[in-house]
Parts: sequence; structure tokens; C-alpha cells
Amino acid sequence: LSLNIMSLGGLTLGIGMLVDNAIVVLESIHRKREEGLGLVRAAVDGASEVAGAVTASTLTTVAVFLPIIFVEGIAGQLFGDMAWTVSLALSASLLVALTLIPMASALGGGKSKEIEAQKESGAAPAGMGLFGRTYGRLLQIALERPWATILLATVAFALAVVGIRSLETELIPDISEGEFYIEAKMPEGTAVSETDRVLQTLGEKLADDERVALSYTAAGSRLVSGGNSMNTKAEHYGQINVVLADRKDPRAEELVAEKLRAKAALIPELETTFGKPTYFSLKTPIEILIFSEDLQTLDSFGRRLVPELTKIRGLVDLRTSFEEGNPEYRVIFDRSRLASLGLDMRTVAETLRTRVLGTVPTRFREEDRQIDIRVRNEEEERQSLNDIRNLIIQGADGRPLRLLTVAAIRQDRGPAEIHRIQQQRAAVLSADLEGRSLGAVVEDLRRVLRENPPPPGVTAELGGQIEEMELSFSSLRFALILAVFLVYLVMASTFESFIHPLIVLISVPLALVGVVAGLLLTHTPVSIIVFIGVVMLVGIVVNNAIVLIDTVNQLRRSGLEKMEAVRRGARLRLRPIMMTTLTTVLGLLPMALSVGEGAELRAPLAVTVSFGLIVSTLLTLVVIPALYLLVPSQVRALTPEGAEEELS
Repeated sequence: LSLNIMSLGGLTLGIGMLVDNAIVVLESIHRKREEGLGLVRAAVDGASEVAGAVTASTLTTVAVFLPIIFVEGIAGQLFGDMAWTVSLALSASLLVALTLIPMASALGGGKSKEIEAQKESGAAPAGMGLFGRTYGRLLQIALERPWATILLATVAFALAVVGIRSLETELIPDISEGEFYIEAKMPEGTAVSETDRVLQTLGEKLADDERVALSYTAAGSRLVSGGNSMNTKAEHYGQINVVLADRKDPRAEELVAEKLRAKAALIPELETTFGKPTYFSLKTPIEILIFSEDLQTLDSFGRRLVPELTKIRGLVDLRTSFEEGNPEYRVIFDRSRLASLGLDMRTVAETLRTRVLGTVPTRFREEDRQIDIRVRNEEEERQSLNDIRNLIIQGADGRPLRLLTVAAIRQDRGPAEIHRIQQQRAAVLSADLEGRSLGAVVEDLRRVLRENPPPPGVTAELGGQIEEMELSFSSLRFALILAVFLVYLVMASTFESFIHPLIVLISVPLALVGVVAGLLLTHTPVSIIVFIGVVMLVGIVVNNAIVLIDTVNQLRRSGLEKMEAVRRGARLRLRPIMMTTLTTVLGLLPMALSVGEGAELRAPLAVTVSFGLIVSTLLTLVVIPALYLLVPSQVRALTPEGAEEELS
């Protein structure tokens, strides 16, 4: 594995989770000490009491991260290293929590302090204060009215599902690095000197701008943006590169870009496209692929779509790959005329090529250089259309003939380039986004294609980041389903029950309430970063419910009635649950508030996990106990004679 911003992000994410196991074990040992047990006895009993729950919670989290390794698309590239980092770190933390923590606790100094054990009425755990007493009263209300509690949770989940429709979607957050470039295009045939003059005029706006640290231009070439970046050389192309003084200020970047757009709009026949360098090889945000074997049909349908696309709010820098090439003279030979004169087309074509382009019979050597010596007609004999028509070729009998005698010559324009995608001729309409999310614009694009159907023999489809987003989201949905299934298998083997894991999994939809609320409050669009956070939450949010249900089951095995076991178990696990939640959320806080390179990738993940975990924890402490009371379940307990007895 390489050390990169995502593996470092995995370490940041894991800091809070790594101490969760140690917190649960240490809190259990501390509670045994409060009950009056000695150092060694408290360490052994405390660690043994929660060993199963800690192991199960770690395995569920690892089970969630492992499917991410096999996710396809940009999501797999982004989070593969993070998944490995967190999985290995959590495995190590489990080993430390079950071995090193009990050993260190058994070696702890100080006199054993005996205190009165908690009364069966359920005083709040030491150290929780007002929060513990408030939770005790709220828990009692929830247990007395379990159906009302479940109904309120269902309503909250339903509101979250409705709120999802208000969220915008995008493939990946826009990453600001404090620099951008402008691809400039003048009409075909423009001299490179004129292109350079226009670029210099455009760049004058940057000279006195304090927000710009550096800018430079290049005439005669441009860097084509998108997934297949390449350098295009032509005299009518150019590029301006801008580096900002404050590379961490995205607002300054937007203002400078708008300033240049306004200036470029005043220059006749200048077409500009704005772009940014990126961490990843991503395609253009918006692409419409048009397929047809007829180049003329491709061109006409593409040009028919352009006016409709310009009406879509949020689309900027609209361009088409089907550009007209430079002016050219097309020679069309009269085959029957050639045959009657005893000429063949190949010989005449080679003669024509020699007269216009010339041949290189030898080279002139000057020190370490070799200069071509080209032989061809003088420039005034090949400068205009009439000059080409009157070029002299030699007939079969040696008599001179004019080219117009055997061929028709006309001026035309050919395509600048012919694209082939999926082994078909294609034209590509592409654009960038500004002020709107990718998901919002996609619906408008589909509407335009419905209202402007392609003619017979032509097909159109959406590509670019739209295609990548659909692939990544589909792969992540599969990872989410697989994660839930693996979590259920781990819990079923731990609880030796098919019912209790279903109760625990209720914490997953409860987390969705927090996720949607967090995204709406922070105005964060749904992207593959957010989706990865949701997948991670499946393994994280169930940990609190696992610890809670495991404690309730242990109390029931000891002979407590179901209601009392639920009430006491919830209060006993309040402190470790809140501590583990706070450590994870505080560990995510630097990611949520981070600045600098890569912050746009880390912040949505931190927002998703932290909001989902906070809300899920608060609801889990109330909803899971109420649901446990309502769901029929059985727990195996040992009788005094050593036989197993099932408790309903």
C-alpha cells in the first residue's frame, strides 16, 4: 500500500474507532472494580464480559470495509487503500483491547475502592450526571410505550427518505488547487501570431490582479481536458494557465475565472473552455455521444442539439468534437478521360503531389544539422485555385496537359478529426458545470434528448462523468448490500440467533436520518465519497447496538426478567456507548474541518459518518430497547444443575 491522502484519511477516520474496543473493555473492568473486585479479578471478569461483543463489533466493521476493496470505478481507486488501512488497524486494536488493556489494568496501582453497587432501581452510572438521569427517565417512557417509540422512529426514517430527493448528486466533489487553465480557439486558418496576440490581450487582465500569482500563455497548441488528456497542436489553438496567490481560496478562483470569461466574450470569434488540473483522470462532466457512419448526419444532428443544450442552466463551455478542418482543395479525377489519354490516376496523383508538396532528393549538411532540400513548383504557381487547375502534367505522348483537362478541382473543408468510439464513428458534445450538480443537469439532458430524437441511423447516449457516476453508484449499492449481509452473518454467529441481529440492523436506517440531516445542513451533495461513508456506517453504527444487546442477553441469562434486563442493560452500557461515539466523532472532526489539498474529498466522508453516528446512537439508546421488548426472542441460560434452559 502507498502512503497517500486517502490512506492518511483512513488513519484519521480510524483514530476514533481504534480506541472504541479499548474503551469498552476498560469501562467494563472499571465497573467491576467499582463493584469491589480486586485488580486481577476485575481485569479478567471485565474483559471476559465484553469480549464477545467487542469481537463481534470489530468483525462487523471489518466486514463492511472489505467489500470496498472490490468496488469498481473511481470509488475503488479512491478508497481501496483506506479500506485496507482501517481493516488492518481495527484488527490490531482488537488484539490490543483483549490482551494489553486487561494486563495493564491488572498492574494498575492504588488501593481498591469499594463502593456500594448500583441499586436495582437503576441509578445512573457514575460520571454521567444530568445526562444519565435524563436518559433514565426517557428510557422509562420509551419502555412503557414501545409502539409509540417505534412509530416515531419510523416517521423520522420516512422524513429522511423524503429528504433524499432534495439532495443533489455528483460524481466527486470539485477539487480546488488554486490554479486553472483556459483553452482558446480561433477560427481555422488563423495565424499563430494572431492567436498569440489575442491570448496576450486576454492575459492583460491578469497583470494587475493581486489575486493572481502567475500566468503564462502558449499559442499554437492546447491541452485537451478530460480523461484522455492530450496535446493538440494547431495554429488557431492556444492556452492560458493561471496560478492564484492564495491557493486555498476557491472564491478567488471563481472571481478570476468570471473576469476572464467576461473579457473573452468581447473578443470576436474567440471560443474559450475553462478547466482545472485534477488528482484523478476524470472524463468531462457532461458528454453526449452521437453515433452514425454518416459524417454529415453526425454534424447536422450535433449542431441541432447545441442550441437546446445552451438553454440548460449550469452548462458552460459547450463544445463539439466535430469541428471543421482547415480549407483544402479537393481533386476529383475523371477516370474515363484519363484512360482515353493513356494516363493512370496513380501517376498523375504522384506528379501533382511532387508539384505542390515537393520531394526531398537530398539534404544539406551544416555541422551537426541536416536540412532538407525540397524541389517543387514556385509559390506563385501553386498559390490559388486557378494555379492548381492550370498545373502542367505530362501526357502519355509527352505533350503537356493542364490538370483541369483530366480532373475537377474545388475548394472544401474536411473534418478536423474523425472519432471512433466503441468501433463506431462518433461525435462528442461536451460541457462543464457551474452552479448546478451533475445529477440535476442529467435530468435536463435526458429531456432534451427526448424532445429532439435522433434521425434514423443515428443513436445518442450520455457519457463522461455521468457514465462513471452510474457505474460507481451501482458498484457501491452492491457493496452496501453485501456489507449488510456480512454484518448479519457475523452477528448471527455471535448471538446464536436469527432475531437479535435483525434488531441490531435497525440502527442502520436510523443512521440514515442523521446522514440526510447532515448533508442538508452542510449543503453537501451526494457523491461517491458520501456513498462510501454510508457503507462504512453499516459496520460502525451496529457496534453500539451489539454491545447493548449482548449485555441485555447476559443479564437475562443471569435470571433477570426481560423488562428489567433491558432497563438495566441500557443503563449499564450508556457510558461506554457515549464514550465510543464521542471518540469516533471527535476523531472525524479534523477531517470535517480540514483545509488544504484533498480537503474536498475528506470533508463529505467525515460529515456523513459523524452525523449518521450521532443520530443513530441517540436513537439506538431508545429505539433498540423498545424494539427488543416487542420482538419475541429466546435466550439460552444455564440452570443451577448445569442444563440449558430457553428463556422467552
